[in-house]
Amino acid sequence: MNQYSYRRAQIENDEEINFIAKIDNTIPAKFDSDFIINDKMNEDRAKFLKSCKDEDFFEVALDTQNSRISSC
Repeated sequence: MNQYSYRRAQIENDEEINFIAKIDNTIPAKFDSDFIINDKMNEDRAKFLKSCKDEDFFEVALDTQNSRISSC
């Protein structure tokens, strides 16, 4: 059985924010074949996420090896 843990996303960690931005942009594409993802979209989403205030936090799901697997 897989076990996961969650933690607050690290806004100052560019690699993590870029990972989250890419996942955020990928989700709509799974449901809409006309939704095209490009690097600019990912960059814009990452900038938006970095601008979020404390009350707008989001979490990262980690597997048992503490590898990021998702964001919410």
